[in-house]
Amino acid sequence: MSNFLVYAGDELVLEPEGGWEFKVGADSRIVLDSRQTVFSIGGKMVVTKSDIIQAASKILGRLYTKAPYDKVPGMLGDAQFEIKELSELVFISSSEPAATAATNGNATISVMAPAQDNPPTGGVGPHTEPMLKAKWTIETKQNFVRTDS
Repeated sequence: MSNFLVYAGDELVLEPEGGWEFKVGADSRIVLDSRQTVFSIGGKMVVTKSDIIQAASKILGRLYTKAPYDKVPGMLGDAQFEIKELSELVFISSSEPAATAATNGNATISVMAPAQDNPPTGGVGPHTEPMLKAKWTIETKQNFVRTDS
């Protein structure tokens, strides 16, 4: 359900755009932390807007490929996460909105070391785009069962 709050341990899932992909599929998932002590329910910390923005730092060092540069994977650098619509956030306080399962956005990721097509053996050389793009969504581990009496 889109109105579920996001808790620490839920995952942000990146979907690369423009033909690139993560070398290891699991690298497209980022486990979210709650670094704020703003709000908890049942002992579980709620993830806030600033927690999502800070999660971008977990991209650093992950490997990527982009055809035809798929022989030697490249390394990702800094990332910036943009939250697409603030209207999809639940405001706990005026300063710290909480994320819901409907929260989504875009990512811009720098390339620290470019992917290559094995240039020493006559390949096409390194990938030259300095920035990669992705969309992201959030997957929660919550289950909701409704029963009618």
